[in-house]
Amino acid sequence: MVVKELTRGFRLGKIRFDLPFCLDWETEPNPAVNEILSQPFKYLNKGTQCYVFESRDGQFVIKLFRSTSKDKVLFDACKMAYDHLREETGLIYVHLNPTPMNLPILHCKDAIGRKIQIPLDQYRFALQKKAEPLRDALLRAHGNSAQMKKRLDDFLQLLSLRTAKGIVNADSNLSRNFGFLDDRAIEIDFGNYRQSSGDDRQAEMKRYVQKLQVWLEKNDPAWVPYLNEQWEKSK
Repeated sequence: MVVKELTRGFRLGKIRFDLPFCLDWETEPNPAVNEILSQPFKYLNKGTQCYVFESRDGQFVIKLFRSTSKDKVLFDACKMAYDHLREETGLIYVHLNPTPMNLPILHCKDAIGRKIQIPLDQYRFALQKKAEPLRDALLRAHGNSAQMKKRLDDFLQLLSLRTAKGIVNADSNLSRNFGFLDDRAIEIDFGNYRQSSGDDRQAEMKRYVQKLQVWLEKNDPAWVPYLNEQWEKSK
């Protein structure tokens, strides 16, 4: 197996950007950030938009953004999430412009355990609370009626809150986008957020609810009627 496959393709050059400073992406410093980032992180995963590293205490992830052809669209979406849906995404901080803010140097290990030091002032990233994937949380709630009801209700409430703010997610992937944090639903992946008209609200909710219906039919079909009933009430 080649080194690229072992390292999942991660290298510092992949997370460097040739973009001008953008005032719209600026955020106020967050005092909690430096303390969180003072602990070591290890490689967790990668997506089309970022490399993800997990904190040693397992409570946080840092998403180091990869340079793509849609950088501006991605960072606009991140700022939208941070400004309007921080609680609903578990976001703690976004750093979308290189800055002299004296952020710590991130000490982390890549996918094969090599130690890397990343001076975070020079890189673009999002710091987020780590959530349990939605499907894992639903499977774990199997057999617990009260917990399953709460999780399905929370999922619908999350969709309702986001769409009420005129924000849709262009990525309709259910398992990648949603999770549970402290037993409440959050949207893990916000990199495809877009502003929308109010006319899109029901269509946005419908496509996610239908995906969850399909999943429940395969994994816990007894809960499909409850999901449908609660969705009708939310309209």
